[in-house]
Amino acid sequence: MLLDGLSPALAREHHLRLILDALDTAGVEHFVVPGHDPLASVVAVEEEDRDRVAGAITSLCEKVPGYLVPADKPRRTSVNVTAAIGERGNELLREEDVVRFFTHLVAPRSERKPLGPDHGCDIEFWSRPEEVLLAPRPNRVTRWIRGGEEKTTAPSHRMTPLLSSFSDPAVNGAHPTLDVFLTHRPDEIEFPVDVVYTWVDDADPEWRARKAAHSGDEYHPEAGGTGRFHNRDELRFSLRSLHQYAPWVRAVYVVTDRQTPEWLDTDHPRIRMVDHRDIFDAPEYLPTFNSRAIESRLHHIDGLADHFLYFNDDMLLARPVLPEHFFCSNGITRFFPSRSLIPPGPVTPDDRPVDAAQKNNRELIREHFGRVPTQKMKHIPYALRRDILLEIEKEFPEWHRNTGRHRFRAHSDISIPSALHHHYAHQTARAVPGNLSLGYAEVSSPEMEERLVHFLEDRKHHVLCINEAGFVNEEDTEEERARRTDTVTRFLRERFPIPSPFERF
Repeated sequence: MLLDGLSPALAREHHLRLILDALDTAGVEHFVVPGHDPLASVVAVEEEDRDRVAGAITSLCEKVPGYLVPADKPRRTSVNVTAAIGERGNELLREEDVVRFFTHLVAPRSERKPLGPDHGCDIEFWSRPEEVLLAPRPNRVTRWIRGGEEKTTAPSHRMTPLLSSFSDPAVNGAHPTLDVFLTHRPDEIEFPVDVVYTWVDDADPEWRARKAAHSGDEYHPEAGGTGRFHNRDELRFSLRSLHQYAPWVRAVYVVTDRQTPEWLDTDHPRIRMVDHRDIFDAPEYLPTFNSRAIESRLHHIDGLADHFLYFNDDMLLARPVLPEHFFCSNGITRFFPSRSLIPPGPVTPDDRPVDAAQKNNRELIREHFGRVPTQKMKHIPYALRRDILLEIEKEFPEWHRNTGRHRFRAHSDISIPSALHHHYAHQTARAVPGNLSLGYAEVSSPEMEERLVHFLEDRKHHVLCINEAGFVNEEDTEEERARRTDTVTRFLRERFPIPSPFERF
């Protein structure tokens, strides 16, 4: 089946609505249940209605090509899947306690693999031993209910952590359920989470002129190298990934220097453009070309949620993620240590800017807490809290101010949202290590193309990062650089083909 704007959340909602409509038409009593699988929906019916449910599914599948699979069997194994209409489908509905209904959904003009069983709708057959209604398996609230539970309706986000109250109504419809399932549990994340991007268009002649006027300020080739500012439209595809795999995000803030991507729909209610002049309280520090300086001011964005994710535009979500991947329900943040280590010893003039900042972070944590961080952080979206960032600004005012005033990366910078925040929050019992998988490709690496081919098929990574170091090898030809750009662009278009609602064209 074709479905415009297809996403995991839309596939989930689509299957849920198909089943609910079919049961309504057949007059079968039912209610939605908060299941443990965030990608699939769950509808409960009574055991005595098995035959009527089978009739409802048969009628549904006269209109759509539906399939069933036992919910406790490996859903990716085709031998367990059967057409929902026919003898084998009726047999599953008569014998299994839980079956999953799904169709194969594809987006128009997309060659991406169909979405199907992982985003289907489970039909649970609840029994009535004595005076209770008993579920065939655990859910997030209760295994059984007594008669007389109040019926109500609730949006889909109350049934799955994949969604939030800020999700698009197209994936967040109101459906029948019971009051007992609407209790506010301690494991639920109900606070809003925003996303912040920093973005630059290096082809903009006015921006280039501003950069050239201060080009003598940098101290290291990587501090002002062209690779650090190169724009391949990564932001467009990162936003596509965000829409696909994190539909629970409230708002997206794009921080720029008097620039706006021409394709971005700035009138979209969830998009906020933020100029450097809006967040720097010292105009003499502008213009700046130092990402460390810009990052040091993110918590001054007006209206930004207290909990937010900071994305570089080369970070792309590659599979569904949940708020709990980045935050605990009590507000504690998660961080993602890398196997890469911070070089030993003090900062030297020959240090790469990224290493100098890490060494400075390490020294601050050592002086403040007596602990010595040794690991860098993965290039995974950084989970941040505004109050912790403000505390860091007050606790280390000189370092913070110096970082903010450097127009290009300098050896006395600190890297706040990408590293220092996590070390500081961890030492003050406000952050814990997380566990997300990262697929990383360096644009200048000879292995880059092989990695991108692998990333097209592999779905194990939660996040992909296609990074370009600031230093550009001057021996590279223009043809070689253009070839790399074409390779990355082709990958992005193929891996993330479905436009987000944030695009004008």
